[in-house]
Parts: sequence; C-alpha cells; structure tokens
Amino acid sequence: SITSDHSQTETIAISSFIKQNLSFINEAYDGLNDKILIEAKEPLHLCLNPTALLQVISILIDNIFQHAYSSHEFQRGIIKIRRLDEKVEIQIRDFGKGIKPEQEPLLFKPFFENFTGAFQTGLGLQIAMNLVKTQLDGNLYFSRPDKGANFILELPHR
Repeated sequence: SITSDHSQTETIAISSFIKQNLSFINEAYDGLNDKILIEAKEPLHLCLNPTALLQVISILIDNIFQHAYSSHEFQRGIIKIRRLDEKVEIQIRDFGKGIKPEQEPLLFKPFFENFTGAFQTGLGLQIAMNLVKTQLDGNLYFSRPDKGANFILELPHR
C-alpha cells in the first residue's frame, strides 16, 4: 500500500510516470511491464498529487489481475492516455471475462465483491473513487467494451 500526504501536488508527465511506476504498483505481478501496454499519442503533463494517482492506478490494475482472468489465461491490459478538451482521460482496460450488467451499479459501492474464490474486502473501487474525487478533482467511471472491462479516469488538464 502506498501512503503519503495527499496535499502534495506536482507536475508530472503522465505516460512516463505510469511506465516508471508499473514495477512498483504490485510486486506480486511478475513481468507487469510485459502485460500492460501503455498508449499515449502525445506527451501530457498534469499538475496533481502523484501518490493519489498511483494508488488509483494500482487499484485498477490489481482488479485486472484479481478478477478479469482465470489463472490459466494470459493476463493483459492496456492503459490509454489522451486529451479531451480540458480533460485528460486515462482508460485502464482488460480483455477478460468482463462484468455482468447487473453488477455495474454496484461497482463503486463499499463492500461489493465480484466473487473470485479469494477473500477480498470489496473496498478497492470505492477507495479509488474517493481518491479521484477528493485528491485528483476528477471522475472515475466504468464503460462496457465488447470484451472485458474498461475503467475511465477523467482528470482536469491544468
């Protein structure tokens, strides 16, 4: 778990920051750099709290490897970074089994767990949402791709 004073902000290059920190996101995932592709068409810099951003991305990537795939499947994800007007959008997507439509309204509720056979607290996405709203001044939501799950983080471009 990453802990720090969330009042600290600095200007960071988003794609470089994510690439540099992938190996620290969760030490349990060997070869994470080979499993997560990062796409960014242009270098984007944001002034934000990097610790809060790293915590949110860590939670979303952890969800990929905890819930999206069975143990025998090749696990992979993609992070797409792009600017949309006055916002920067960071999509974190997997190509796994996806989320059932009836579970979508519950995703960001505390203690919701998509049962995987392992003990989980069901707090990860709730914590991520709170960090995004309170520390990053952004929004986090789920969109349904044709396969897998896609979480979209919108941050103000300033």
